[in-house]
Amino acid sequence: MPGRPHLFAILLHGGFWTAGLVVACWGWCATAQSPRIARDFVWRVTGTPATVYLAGSLHELRARDRPSLSLYQAYALADRVVFEADLAEFETPAFQERVHRLSTQPPGRGLTNQLDAATYERLSRIARRNDLPDDLFNRFQPWFAGTYAALLLLSEAGFQEDHGIDRTFYDRTVREGKRLEFLESGAEQLELLAGIPASEAIESLRQDLEAGVDDARALVEAWSQGDAETLDRLSRESSDRAPQSFQRFVVDRNLAWLPRLKTWLKDTNTTLVIVGAGHLVGTNGVVRLLERDGYSVTQLP
Repeated sequence: MPGRPHLFAILLHGGFWTAGLVVACWGWCATAQSPRIARDFVWRVTGTPATVYLAGSLHELRARDRPSLSLYQAYALADRVVFEADLAEFETPAFQERVHRLSTQPPGRGLTNQLDAATYERLSRIARRNDLPDDLFNRFQPWFAGTYAALLLLSEAGFQEDHGIDRTFYDRTVREGKRLEFLESGAEQLELLAGIPASEAIESLRQDLEAGVDDARALVEAWSQGDAETLDRLSRESSDRAPQSFQRFVVDRNLAWLPRLKTWLKDTNTTLVIVGAGHLVGTNGVVRLLERDGYSVTQLP
């Protein structure tokens, strides 16, 4: 199963942008797994005066996909809840204008100049199925076309940002008045997306259109069972396919977050950190990075 950065990034790493891109766009464009012991996709970091919980999020889920009991318990214990970025930022006019500027083709050019006719026709069919203009995708840069197409495919299969872990616990944190912090800004994340090379974005787009969402369903199944090994394998496949983007989207950000995590481990509060599930697994995942630095990290049953 080849790595597909757009569709899998939305679920594993990059759901930080999904709400913002959907709002912005509408504002201006009108495999089977072996049986295993189930665990939760939540880790507890101890060995210091404070406790930090790390929760792996899938940013788009179906209504029937529910957060785990361990996540609810960690949230109840938390004095501070941390997300990748502030979801409210994605809904601001300034952010939407920035998406518009970075995602549109220059005058006189279109996506049809960069894609073969068969691939573009697939995009047109997706637009028609969703009651969108037939030529919708022609105005987009490849990175945005791939991201938006993946969002539409996921939506057709019942995946929605409103059901995702981030939105569920962000809204609850705001409603209950818990302390809210963020690891980075939405603007920083948008710049990462806009920096995807056109050739890589086009190849990812083709793969997403070819595969659909079958692998996304398998990924959700692995996440619901706390199967870090499967999610690590999917992440490594994406890494092999696009090593430079994987380094920028995952590894570099994990390393940038580490000092903040260590700061929270030194205080007397309990902190819940919710990030894309792909950031927690593998050799360069946050869990392994903390273990290397001597912290005790335990996946919860």
